[in-house]
Amino acid sequence: MRRVLIVALVGLLLVGAGGCAAPSIGGLHIPGLGAGRPRPVPTVQVAIPTITTNLAGGSGTNFVQLSVTLGVAGPAVAKTFATQVAAVQNAILADVRARSAAQLDASQGMSDLAGAIQTSVDQVLGSATAVRAVYFTQFVVQ
Repeated sequence: MRRVLIVALVGLLLVGAGGCAAPSIGGLHIPGLGAGRPRPVPTVQVAIPTITTNLAGGSGTNFVQLSVTLGVAGPAVAKTFATQVAAVQNAILADVRARSAAQLDASQGMSDLAGAIQTSVDQVLGSATAVRAVYFTQFVVQ
């Protein structure tokens, strides 16, 4: 009985002291929790129109068709992206055309391309951390 009363009093004090404005864990409000921590910037996904192009080393006989979605660092970067769409597409196209069908078919081909695209688009957008992820939603090599 005494233990239940102590737990109830501690809970009442914590809830009463924290109010509704304090962060909570499991419904228990804890004053000062999270204070001074910046909120993480959400990743925003931006789709690039489908790209179809010839590949390097195939004398025009090999091509790739791909669709790319970029995960960018928040709404501000997405807004910057909207003003640089042609430059971003050009950077991606250059990265794709620099590769052969054999390079893209290799086990690391897509991940190497994704890394190159991330670096190129970061340069276009003027930030080393603008692109958080590169997602291929379609990828056909022929």
